[in-house]
Amino acid sequence: MSAGPNTPVAEPSLPEPLDSDAALTRLARAGDRAAWGALAARHYEPIFRWLWRVSGRHEVAEDLAQDAFLRAATRMELFHDGTHFRAWLFRIAHNLWANHCRSSARRRAGGLEEAAEVPDAGLAAIDPVQQLGDREEIDVLKERLQAVPREWREALLLRAEGELSFRDIAEVQGITEETARWRVFKARKELAAMASAEVTRDGEKIT
Repeated sequence: MSAGPNTPVAEPSLPEPLDSDAALTRLARAGDRAAWGALAARHYEPIFRWLWRVSGRHEVAEDLAQDAFLRAATRMELFHDGTHFRAWLFRIAHNLWANHCRSSARRRAGGLEEAAEVPDAGLAAIDPVQQLGDREEIDVLKERLQAVPREWREALLLRAEGELSFRDIAEVQGITEETARWRVFKARKELAAMASAEVTRDGEKIT
């Protein structure tokens, strides 16, 4: 029986790129090491940069990033099709960062810290590819990030560095999408307030 003139014809679906995250994650789950290597190469830098931004310490970021990718590699069977892979990685990294913060707090409380952690001076030398909006703001005010409340800073950097949607940020931080938007807004407002407090007028700094 032939289709009538008004019968809708389904459009053929476009083939999925062989190097897409979806294709590579399926191969990686099946044990394809090359596919996992491609995923790691693609996503390591955003994860590492985010951890460096929130911690202010290169060695901490490096250790946590490596740990995050090791955990992801050994838990690929837990990754489900349709999940945003980068957001899944950020969720792992965020949990490791939260554990690190709790552990550091316990060591400080117990007097086990030899010295207070100071943000890595090398952080100021980061020169990432510029993007509009938050990314530019962060590069201008990066030395002020450590003064922003941790949860707000994390959310803003997930948005700017990780390029995650508010929905993905909410998933990573375990909050609602509305709260994710609020945290990014508050972080940007805080940075803007810091900038306005240092406006130079007639060669004098207004504080």
